[in-house]
Amino acid sequence: MIEDEIVTGDEIPLTNTSSGILERVLVFLEKHVEKERDEDEEKELKKWDEEFVEELKGDKGYPFGMILAANFLAAKSLLDVACQNYADMLKDKSHEWIREYAGIENDFTLEEEAELRAENSWAYE
Repeated sequence: MIEDEIVTGDEIPLTNTSSGILERVLVFLEKHVEKERDEDEEKELKKWDEEFVEELKGDKGYPFGMILAANFLAAKSLLDVACQNYADMLKDKSHEWIREYAGIENDFTLEEEAELRAENSWAYE
């Protein structure tokens, strides 16, 4: 078991993870402890996952912070859920909205941006 392999006193550096995100990661991992589940339990867990990520949507830093923490901890199930949540959140959003949401600076000139829009006009249809 994982608990048997834990050595107390050792620290795991999580420099890019806030205590709030780490707390949510632990909640998720505790709910996803490996065990055999029947079909109804799997459906219930999937519903729980949806509610879990829905709670994250209110805070800008949580979705991407959750992805970083899940990736660092190699928590595949959480990484899958967090990435899907982030993808769903960005779906059908304009690049302006994504820039604003993610705090990405627009370093294109007006001419460069117009050229890119013309080259990729299919994306704006």
